[in-house]
Amino acid sequence: MASGSTLSAEGKFQLITRNLQEVIGEERLLKTLKEKDISLYWGTATTGRPHVGYFVPISKIADFLKAGCHVIILFADLHGYLDNMKAPWELLAQRVKYYSFVIKAMLQSIGVSIEKLTFVRGTDYQLSREYTLDVYRLASVVTEDSKIDLIDSKEVVEKKLRKAFCEPGNIKENGVLSFVKYVLLPLSKTEEFVVNRDKKYGGRVVYTNYEDLEAAFAKNELYPADLKQAVADALNQLLDPIRQELDNPEFTKLKHLAYPETVKLDKMKSDSQKANRAADPSRLDVRVGQIVSVKKHPNADSLYVQEVDIGSGENRTIVSGLVNYVPVEKLEKRKVALLCNLKPQNIRGVVSEGMMLAASSGDPKTIEPLDPPSSCEPGEKIFTSGFEHDTCGEPDKEINPKKKLLETILADLKISDDLTAVYKDSNHVFKTEKGPACTIVELGAQISAI
Repeated sequence: MASGSTLSAEGKFQLITRNLQEVIGEERLLKTLKEKDISLYWGTATTGRPHVGYFVPISKIADFLKAGCHVIILFADLHGYLDNMKAPWELLAQRVKYYSFVIKAMLQSIGVSIEKLTFVRGTDYQLSREYTLDVYRLASVVTEDSKIDLIDSKEVVEKKLRKAFCEPGNIKENGVLSFVKYVLLPLSKTEEFVVNRDKKYGGRVVYTNYEDLEAAFAKNELYPADLKQAVADALNQLLDPIRQELDNPEFTKLKHLAYPETVKLDKMKSDSQKANRAADPSRLDVRVGQIVSVKKHPNADSLYVQEVDIGSGENRTIVSGLVNYVPVEKLEKRKVALLCNLKPQNIRGVVSEGMMLAASSGDPKTIEPLDPPSSCEPGEKIFTSGFEHDTCGEPDKEINPKKKLLETILADLKISDDLTAVYKDSNHVFKTEKGPACTIVELGAQISAI
């Protein structure tokens, strides 16, 4: 068989993926192999003596090495010791050497070069102060959106529920359904759970027992977005008396004394780094979104309120000024480029959680949302070639409107001669992994957030 250096990307891909139970991201893997060799990791605890069963993982590692991969094997000696002391402390170093000799011999016995094979010993870094602190930090991570406080506002409750994992048809791993079963239905004064939907999506439905609700969700008669909104409505009814009871100066003062707002050191460091970072498209978190519903803003004739699916079961409410430019029928189910790391804004009584990117030009003015490739799925990243996140850094967690960062970047986003979106020139295309974002608006049109 050809060596990794002479194999084509397709040949390497075949070696890497054969005899695996599951392969995720095949297109991305093949694309990477056309550009460079990949690195991968495998770990094993140094406990009992390796037996012939080790040929199962070693044969796969052989495929990786033949494909030119850089393979790192972790000898988890500390894990072996902590696992009921299956590897006594005084023998850890000798066990690591033993495993190293055996694995090398197994690979060489089947004619595999070990030039790109590296061994790492767990105790070389897992006993360090820095590693231990990282473990503690990881163990203590709780994001604000992972829980709903008793005093959260109605808008915050709805926002957090929109981000909750709720896979269509999944009734086994569904915390949203479980909350209805164990909290909302038992505490309901009417012993009912009500889902209010538009008539075209099935209309209002009332569930008097959990079994009917679960069955409807399992058969996709009830969708995650509708379930989440119904849970938010019911939960807000439950929380309203608590909010009213605690809405007084004494409790407000107590809240600040008991849970003072603090600025974490790592956040300060991160903000300092961002302050020195260039204003370029890598700082934008732009994703493919699909508009689920469109309706007129209740308090503004020129605004739409749209529910946009951005993948992973998350919908966002977006307020846009498109009423005079794009009819409802051209927006429903449409895929758009959605800017996701903006600070939520209350626009005439409705909280907007992002903005769509659109091209505008002409007199009279024409505005048309950017169109990602039709094959894209909600949640896919939109980036600018030459400003990829793995080289320029991850997007800002939240863009500070006072810094005028968005305006600076958008000033250089425009439409090229082939009607694709570019940053400054055609060398920097605004795109997804499946192709560029396009529009029907004329050459030179300016791109803005709406």
